[in-house]
Amino acid sequence: MTALAQEWLQEQGVKSTIAAPPVQQTDGSVDYLSASSSAIHHHIITLAGAVPALPHEFERAIQWITAVDADFDQPEFLLSLGIFGDPDYFATRHLAAETRAVLNLAMFVAFGFGAQWLFRKMTRKARHRFDGLPMETVKDRLRVIAVRFALAFGATGAFLLGSVIALFALDWGPALRDIALGFLIVYVAIRIAIGTGDLLLAPDNERFRIIPTNATAARFWCRRLTVFAGWFALAWVIVQECGALGFSLAGVQLVGYTLGLGVVALALEAVWRRPAAPREVAEGASAETRYFGRAAANIAASIGIVIMWLCRVAAPGVTSVLPAFWLVLVLILLPPAISVSRRAVEHLLRPAASAQTGGPPSVIEVSLEHGIRALLIIAAVAVLAWVGMWISFTSPAGTRCLQTLSTAC
Repeated sequence: MTALAQEWLQEQGVKSTIAAPPVQQTDGSVDYLSASSSAIHHHIITLAGAVPALPHEFERAIQWITAVDADFDQPEFLLSLGIFGDPDYFATRHLAAETRAVLNLAMFVAFGFGAQWLFRKMTRKARHRFDGLPMETVKDRLRVIAVRFALAFGATGAFLLGSVIALFALDWGPALRDIALGFLIVYVAIRIAIGTGDLLLAPDNERFRIIPTNATAARFWCRRLTVFAGWFALAWVIVQECGALGFSLAGVQLVGYTLGLGVVALALEAVWRRPAAPREVAEGASAETRYFGRAAANIAASIGIVIMWLCRVAAPGVTSVLPAFWLVLVLILLPPAISVSRRAVEHLLRPAASAQTGGPPSVIEVSLEHGIRALLIIAAVAVLAWVGMWISFTSPAGTRCLQTLSTAC
C-alpha cells in the first residue's frame, strides 16, 4: 500500500490492517565490535592525554619519598617505613622504630634463607648420592626426575615458607610490608624459573636432561627463562607500587606498558638469537628451504609478539588484554609445546642402549605422546572457548541475555 493510500484511509477513519515492519536488531557481533572499538578509541585518547602529565607524577612521587618531616628532619617516606623513628611511639618505647624495622628486615631475610639452608643441609646426603643414580631404564629416569624435582623446588618452597612465617609473625608497617612482599615475589619467581630450567634442560649435566638438546641451547634458554621471569615479576611489583605512590590510573598503565616493552625486547631477542635445534643443524646445510622456514618462523613469532603487546596496550585497565591476545599466544606457543613434549617423551621413554639399536616406538611412548598432545590442544581450545564466552557475555547482546535471565529467575 502506497503512502497516499494510507493517508486517504486515515482521513476516512479506516485503520490500516498492515502491520508495521518489525524493528531489525543488529547482530551481537556488530554491537561488540562497535563497543570495543569505541572503548579502545577512548582508552588511547586517555593514554595520550596522560603522557604530558607523567613526568609530574614521577616528580610528585619523588617529592613524597624525599620530603623532609619538620619535626624529625628526616624523609617522610623513611618515617613511614619506621626507619628513622615514629612520632607516635618514639617517646614511649625504649626501642626506636628504626631498630624495629631493621630487625624485621633482618629476621625476614634470615627466616627465608635460613629455611632454605636447613633444607639443603637435610638433603645433603641425597645430593651426594644423586650423581650415582642409574639412568638406563625408563623407571630409573622417572625416579631421577622425581628426586630432582623435589630437590629443585623444595629449597624454593622452604624459602617461601620461612619468609611467609616472618611476614605474618612480625609487626610490619604497611609500606615496609609492601617492600618485603615485593622482594619475596621477585625472588621466588626467579628461583622457580631457575629450578624449572635446571629440571627440564640441566645445562650442567647432560644425563639429567629431560628435553634433548645441546649444552649451548640449554644454557641459552635457562638464562632467558630466568631473566624473563625476573623482569616480569619486577615489572608487576613496580606497577603495584606506582599505584601505592598515588599515580593516576592512566599513569600506572603507561608505566606498565613501558615496562612491557622490556618483555617484548627479551622475547624478540630470544626468538632471533635462539640456537638452532639439532635437527635444524643436521638438515640446514643441505636444504636452503630449512633456513627459509626458520627465518619465516622468526618473523611470524616477532609479529605475533608485537601484536600481543598492542593487544595489551589497547585493552582498558591495568591487567586486562584484548581477546586477540590469547589467540596469538596459543598460535605461538602450541606448535613448539607439542614438538618439545614429543621430543621429551621420546628421550625419556627410550629403551636401554637405544642409541646403538634403533627400532619403532613402543605402545606406551606413542600413547603418552598422543595423550600429551591431546591435553595441550584441549587446553588451547579451552582458553579460546573461555575467551569466546567472555566476549559473548560482555557484548551488548550477551548483557541483554544475562539481564533477561536474571529477571526471569
